[in-house]
Amino acid sequence: MKHLRNSLAGMISGTLVGLIFSVATQIPLGEDPVTDHVMYSMWSALLTLTGVPIFVALLMLLGARLLKYPDLHPLRLIAVAFATLFCPLLGLVFGAAIITVVKFITMATIMGAAGGALWGLALKPTRPPR
Repeated sequence: MKHLRNSLAGMISGTLVGLIFSVATQIPLGEDPVTDHVMYSMWSALLTLTGVPIFVALLMLLGARLLKYPDLHPLRLIAVAFATLFCPLLGLVFGAAIITVVKFITMATIMGAAGGALWGLALKPTRPPR
């Protein structure tokens, strides 16, 4: 039962990472909205790559505390969020063909959920079993 809940927490985390990251990468920064996005500038790309997983992990931690599920550890949530970002999502960002924004956001959300469910199995309870 713990593995199912941990996988579900990872899936929710991955879904949020995929959704927020795919929306954040579509924000135009420069004069040309087609080519100047957040990921084209070094500092904004670094902020996006580090800020999104940490924000999602803290959001998940807050939600877990509100729902009285104290078994999630913040560092493990951050690790799952970063692993979900780097394995399935960056592959989609760098390898996707030219597709519409809606398809990209949908694909990133689905891949984030699948990757989060896989990485969520690594979320072990913080307390040793009795």
